[in-house]
Amino acid sequence: MKLWELGVRLFKGVNRSRTYHFGSLTTRKKNNIERNKANRTFLNKWGITIDFFTKYYLHRGEIYNGPLNNFKLSTKNILSYLYCKIKYLLKVNIK
Repeated sequence: MKLWELGVRLFKGVNRSRTYHFGSLTTRKKNNIERNKANRTFLNKWGITIDFFTKYYLHRGEIYNGPLNNFKLSTKNILSYLYCKIKYLLKVNIK
């Protein structure tokens, strides 16, 4: 989302690639470490869910047609967008 806000519109991914953090040995050995709730953090920071961002901003799963366009509300995404906003309003600043 930070890159999107800076105007980046060309993202590359390889099949079902994911980001892996190889320094997680400590968290696997210690049970008392509080894990990051990335979905909640993203929602609180940006006001939309990660799923909404990847589907309607990044168009994950669609055929590549060049750099992405700016996000626009449409009849096909308005209900999902409103759902995100309601979810955000209910959880705003919840830690």
